[in-house]
Amino acid sequence: MAKDHVGHVSCPCCAEDAEVREQKNGRAYVLCTSPLCGFQGFTRSDGADQSLRGRMKPKLNITPPAAAPGQGTGSAPETKPADNPKKGFFDGIL
Repeated sequence: MAKDHVGHVSCPCCAEDAEVREQKNGRAYVLCTSPLCGFQGFTRSDGADQSLRGRMKPKLNITPPAAAPGQGTGSAPETKPADNPKKGFFDGIL
């Protein structure tokens, strides 16, 4: 059975955020949770495992702070669109 995810990387197919999990043998693999993609990629050697782990961003266990009583949630800060949209693996082929 696979362990919980240990980090995340950009999916090689759709460029969305994909989870990096560990197999029961200790090697890392990629699992894209995008409903349109679902890519899975497994490492087969120690070198490939080290390469994937070197590119992944570690999982952060951060819980958002609770709002103080009597304070409203306020409005969310305005976000501007990204200047460079994410490109997937297949975007350069077409």
